[in-house]
Amino acid sequence: MGLVTTHHWRTPVEQNPIRIAEILLGLKDVNLIGVEDLGNEDSKTPLRVHIECLGERPKCPVCNGMSYSKGSSLVELIDLQSFGRPVRLIWHKRRWVCKDETCIAPSWSDVDTRIAAPRLKLTDRAARFATRVVGRDGRSVSSVARELDCDWHTINDAVIAYGTPLVEDPNRFGKVRALGLDETLFYREGRYRTQKWSTSIVDVMSATLLDVVPGKGGAEPKKWIASQPREWRDMVKWGTLDLAGSYRAVFKEALPNAVLVADPFHLVKLANTRLDETRRRVQQNILGHRGRGGDPLYRIRRLLNMAKEKLTEGANDKLTRFLEAGDPDNEVATSWRAKESLRELYAYRDPGTRQRPPRCSHQ
Repeated sequence: MGLVTTHHWRTPVEQNPIRIAEILLGLKDVNLIGVEDLGNEDSKTPLRVHIECLGERPKCPVCNGMSYSKGSSLVELIDLQSFGRPVRLIWHKRRWVCKDETCIAPSWSDVDTRIAAPRLKLTDRAARFATRVVGRDGRSVSSVARELDCDWHTINDAVIAYGTPLVEDPNRFGKVRALGLDETLFYREGRYRTQKWSTSIVDVMSATLLDVVPGKGGAEPKKWIASQPREWRDMVKWGTLDLAGSYRAVFKEALPNAVLVADPFHLVKLANTRLDETRRRVQQNILGHRGRGGDPLYRIRRLLNMAKEKLTEGANDKLTRFLEAGDPDNEVATSWRAKESLRELYAYRDPGTRQRPPRCSHQ
């Protein structure tokens, strides 16, 4: 039981070192030996918190006989900050030897994974904190290293050790009903800066990145999908993708029952490309040259690619006037209406409404 000093005018103060360690460090059955402060109030010198494990004397791992302590060694671990200062947890690890002189068991030290995982330089709670803020919150390893006053490799080793089981957990994806594929330029390699691509696999409905596989072809995504349980694959009802044939083949072969949905960004981008091609063709047919500064269609090339709802009243009037002047057969205007109709399709939430082409004009 903790020794608590109480007065009618003073807040109760905990004095039991075991209970203090439990409150401050979140560790039960640990004795707080003391706190070593080698700096001043404004110093960034780490506080050194000394602890030791309590509990029964361990049995010999070989003969299950009694053991005795042959001293202790100090293990320094990086812990979370305290009152804005870095902290080092100094673990007084006792070393044990079997009492039976004929036993072949070597000496061994205290092991407590609640304090720290083997071969890591961070305490368990500091390693969990680093893994959470790097993996979930997206902080950089270097920023966490600066906060805990340690080097980059110390944080990265902990994130890998704690994060790998989470990444490899087959149940971490949960239920995915809409699966998306998209390529990303990952990095450039070598003297000639050769492009190295990757494919992002995402849960579209929860906006969660599930995995990243090498290349922008269909082989690796197909292999990844095939590695998932059959029950998981059967739950995927929609597949979202750009217009690449390789990704379309992935869904057709790996998820044949999924309804394919074209990604709006790539589809609208294609519509704008076709609109530009129409504008250039009409320009060439009418004036016999490429667009110049004073040509009507050239002057509205950027307005044509803008979303209709973003056009100001003046910009809309300008678009109407120059289409009338430079597009006598309404070819560019028709292409513009088609592009806006396509954009409007993605604004509907009712699938039945989407099946009816919306009416759109450039009024």
